Amino acid sequence: MEVILSPDYSIKTGYLQIFIKHLQTSLNEAFKNKNYGGHLERIYIGPMLLEPRFLAVLKVRKPKFHKHMILDEHGERTIVANKIELEYEYVVDVNQLAEQPNEKAQRAFIIDEIKRNLDRLMEKDITTKIGDFDMSGFISDLRDELNIIKSKL
Repeated sequence: MEVILSPDYSIKTGYLQIFIKHLQTSLNEAFKNKNYGGHLERIYIGPMLLEPRFLAVLKVRKPKFHKHMILDEHGERTIVANKIELEYEYVVDVNQLAEQPNEKAQRAFIIDEIKRNLDRLMEKDITTKIGDFDMSGFISDLRDELNIIKSKL
């Protein structure tokens, strides 16, 4: 199982790139040997760390599924049979982020926002498409892992 954080940044939030990259690395290490059944191979989580003026132009997309692809020995994309990926986005309130007293509190806020938005993964339009993938188990493990990371900030 692979968890990928793919945020959208602005100039005002770009300083969080290193932290989010570290967060993704920690999550992938924790989930690399986990299997929740089904064909869901990878989940992309896309926090939108943008000012309201950008959000008027960039809309949050509905969760969507893709066929899982890898690069072959020639660098060409190849579809992996029976494997799918899920991608979803959500908006982070950058005004609330800016109100945090220091960078440690901002990092904790980012983690809390990820946890808060995980419930979207339990919506019927997603759960009906993932088959026997244990989404509630995955969400529970992801929340636990995020809590561990947050406790180490």
